[in-house]
Amino acid sequence: AGSFWDPSALVRDNRLITAANDPDYRPKQFYYTDAITDHAVTFVREHARTHPGKPFFLYTAFTAAHWPMQAKEQDIAKYKGHYHSGYSAVQAARWAKQKRLGLVNPKWERPPIVGNWASVKDRPFEERCMEVYAAMLTVMDEGIGRVLATLQRLGLADNTLLVFTSDNGGERFSDNWPLVGGKMDLTEGGIRVPWIAHWPGRIAPGQVSTQHCMTMDWTATLLDAAGVPPHPDYPLDGVSLLPLL
Repeated sequence: AGSFWDPSALVRDNRLITAANDPDYRPKQFYYTDAITDHAVTFVREHARTHPGKPFFLYTAFTAAHWPMQAKEQDIAKYKGHYHSGYSAVQAARWAKQKRLGLVNPKWERPPIVGNWASVKDRPFEERCMEVYAAMLTVMDEGIGRVLATLQRLGLADNTLLVFTSDNGGERFSDNWPLVGGKMDLTEGGIRVPWIAHWPGRIAPGQVSTQHCMTMDWTATLLDAAGVPPHPDYPLDGVSLLPLL
């Protein structure tokens, strides 16, 4: 994690660079999430041009919405006043939408509220924090959409397996209901995360699986999907999920 305006430890072709001195990427305004998206889109385009018909692997490691909470003012403005009604009203609206979209079991009860909006001393600050966080997620979501749109324009979408997941559970100070614990804990709140697999040519939409797996299983799965055998000197720790998919 680091600044979204000037992240440290950027590397291009084994050469350390910064947002200011990179000669190959000069956007009007540098924002880390946009930079990651731009490079992902460029990679897909270049691969399709130079290696048509060949499988590829792209690891797009967005840092949003990790600390620090930083977003562009025009994106924050989209959520101005959105959280003015407080925790309970916002959660109720989200819960209703999740039920309407079929994302949660309709038999589940609404999770308990963490925090009392009436007792918050600096509400404008809390509202601003939520507005910035929402803006960060929006830019990441739009970036994923740009990658998907690129795949579609190049005719690669149906035969590309996309996996969306997280590296750990919820933040230590967040509400991870109904799981116990959070980041840095070995309880489910710290290590259990959802994952989404999208592969129109092979996976029927709208399916839900309760199969447990680990991140290392994706290495085996992606190699299996691409028809690439693992390196004999580096045996895999995971198992392929391709039969499940």
